[in-house]
Amino acid sequence: MDDGPQSEHSDQLDRERFDALVARLDPAMVVVTTVAGGDRAGCLVGFHGQTSIEPRRYGLWISDANATAHVVATATHVAVHALTETDGALARLFGEETGDEVDKFTRCRHQAGPHGLPLLTDLPHRFVGEITHRLHGAGDHVLVVVAPSLVGPLPSGCRPCPAWTPATRSTDRGRREPPAQSGSSALPKRVCSSPIHSAHTPVTCRMPSTTSIPPLTTMIPW
Repeated sequence: MDDGPQSEHSDQLDRERFDALVARLDPAMVVVTTVAGGDRAGCLVGFHGQTSIEPRRYGLWISDANATAHVVATATHVAVHALTETDGALARLFGEETGDEVDKFTRCRHQAGPHGLPLLTDLPHRFVGEITHRLHGAGDHVLVVVAPSLVGPLPSGCRPCPAWTPATRSTDRGRREPPAQSGSSALPKRVCSSPIHSAHTPVTCRMPSTTSIPPLTTMIPW
């Protein structure tokens, strides 16, 4: 699949302005876990959203450079975990480490769920679904479409973990961002040595003043 028709002005795109605009549209971050052939994988995902109302479908864009992409390529199901503002440690674990180097699941509490999926014990606000479609070739991320089947309890009293801002993302391991402004409640920075970007770029996550999480349609705790 090619990238589709190219605009004659595509080489004149103001990338910084585009990134700044798209950053305002970013959803909250989620942690996606999956399993295939006995291999577990999971990563922090910032590109995601509902793709259909009826039937319910949800789309996840996972970086080709991410170790999780190799596992999800043959997986049948995924679990999508919502993060709250108190889940910074797990956001860092799944956003800053790579499954090519460490087993993330040895560093957090988890349990076996439906279809053998690793469910993160400390992230109960999640849904499980079957992968119905995969779309390759539309950029440096693969689109995974999921049909949700089980939904956990809704979070209460906590805001969701926000998107990394602005939205210039190197891989699912992090996004580029300038130094935190004075008075902001930033998580510790890290350096992301992404194969997509040659320069090492500091990454951080900051809480916005207001944010919300869309309501889930069904609640089936497990």
